[in-house]
Amino acid sequence: MVKSIKKYYHMDKGIARKLITLTAMEKKERNALKQDDFKNILVFKRKIMKEDDLEKFIHESIAEGLLSKAGEKLQINFNTSGVEVTLDMSFEMKELFQDKPVDLSITDRMLDLVVSSGTLTKRETLERMKKQLPGLIYIDNTVRLGTLMNDLFINFDELKKEMSKDLMGFISHY
Repeated sequence: MVKSIKKYYHMDKGIARKLITLTAMEKKERNALKQDDFKNILVFKRKIMKEDDLEKFIHESIAEGLLSKAGEKLQINFNTSGVEVTLDMSFEMKELFQDKPVDLSITDRMLDLVVSSGTLTKRETLERMKKQLPGLIYIDNTVRLGTLMNDLFINFDELKKEMSKDLMGFISHY
């Protein structure tokens, strides 16, 4: 399969997880967060970030797979109980969003998506990926990782679209 390289700006997932966990800790119903909850807690109550930066943070958190959108609600895609957040947490916005673009293949972005879901670590993902479809020795690692993500119920629709475009481009050359 053809590897696709896409440029995007990197968000520090560790800081992002802490911010999401901080918001979830303040709410009774953690799986029914709204954008206003993030605004009230992170912008107004804690004064951790500016309102303009909050839009980018939520958008990038969804893109990275840390949050998923279900109608008006935002659902957390990782286990918040494993994230330690200090009461006096502080950070710089330039730490959260690095300015230089990062080139990652589809497989790397899929791996990041699995890890950011909190379901498996990178090492566990690679081990399980190798065991996925063992009888089919010529199957690409991207396909193996995709089947693993399906088994784990991790949504990667955007990457599927990109993979199908790459595959059609590859086929059209022959």
